[in-house]
Amino acid sequence: MPVPSKDFRENCERAIYVTGRIDQDLLTRLTPEINRLRLSCLDPVTIYIDSPGGSPFHAEHIRQLIQAPNPDGGRCRVITVVTGTAASAAADMLAFGNYAIAFPHSFILYHGFRTSADSTLTYEGASSLASSLQESNECYAVRLARCAFPRFCFRMSQFKDELQQYIGQPAVRMTLSIEQLIGSLTKKISSTNAGLIREAAQKQELIENLTRSVTKHLGRRNIEKLSYAEFEAELLKGIINHKTRSHKDEHWSLSGQGLAEVSNDFKLLHDFHFGSQKRDLERFSKTLGKLFLRENERQEYEQLKLDEAGQLAWLKERVEKRLHPLWYFVVSFSRLFQTTDYSLQPDEAYWLGLIDEVRGSGLPNIREMVENLPEPQSVSGPANQAA
Repeated sequence: MPVPSKDFRENCERAIYVTGRIDQDLLTRLTPEINRLRLSCLDPVTIYIDSPGGSPFHAEHIRQLIQAPNPDGGRCRVITVVTGTAASAAADMLAFGNYAIAFPHSFILYHGFRTSADSTLTYEGASSLASSLQESNECYAVRLARCAFPRFCFRMSQFKDELQQYIGQPAVRMTLSIEQLIGSLTKKISSTNAGLIREAAQKQELIENLTRSVTKHLGRRNIEKLSYAEFEAELLKGIINHKTRSHKDEHWSLSGQGLAEVSNDFKLLHDFHFGSQKRDLERFSKTLGKLFLRENERQEYEQLKLDEAGQLAWLKERVEKRLHPLWYFVVSFSRLFQTTDYSLQPDEAYWLGLIDEVRGSGLPNIREMVENLPEPQSVSGPANQAA
């Protein structure tokens, strides 16, 4: 019989209800109850969500308050459940839960940051606001990708044949094709949202092509002898060369929209390969790497006589290249969520890694895996026999 695990189950006895607009009034109303729950014990706190969204700042404040440490440093786990609608900031709150649940009738909507118009806004103010919104959208897109990626990788592991073909691609290739995996994923997505998958795949391919081109450019330079500023200059040159070639048949120029395009690509590529997202990929290699080992590699890994650092280096060398294209893809669709409205059915959110479980759907989930683990067998040794 399954053994219920409180870490993966909603609990209405230790719950708060995020209903209506997420704002300061909601935060003020919920704060006393959150403090009571987190200080009474360390059992998970459930957030029931039925909200059109509101302030991302207040949504994140609610989540962080639940996970604030008690006087002994303990923190409560957060289980999020959408009971009706989770839109905008409420959709982010749902995905950011340690374990996220949706009911079959739920409605999930993503879109980017919004702001009300101000008739007194100056040109300088508008430019600053646009830059701030772009930065905020990017921040939330990457946070969403970090949260969704482990779930997404487990979804890909359900496409067993396609995954084996993916990780079995020749090592001589600089980048691996995700076409078959994405093809299987598209079959799980409605025709309404199929465009999201196609556009994310196209953006992922653009990043891959840019990476290959810039890597080739840098390979002609002795970058180890360059200062950091000189290295960044070469990186910028490689991007400009690539963009110039890719737009050679178009009316494209740096003095037009080209300079902004190059600037965005520079930030994107730098972060992917040398910034926070590079560190994310290293972390994912450690936590998810085993999913992307070939069978002979898995057997070799189990027999390694290395310390933890050595095992991680061995794992990273083999799986980081396999994780990279998938990470690009998840970041790409997370960015698209910040550009326009995307309405998702619960099963679509599940396949994209935005939630963990669709209640009653029969889709595989971690809760059922954990609760159905075999009980540890007692070992009968001489001491037990003597007793």
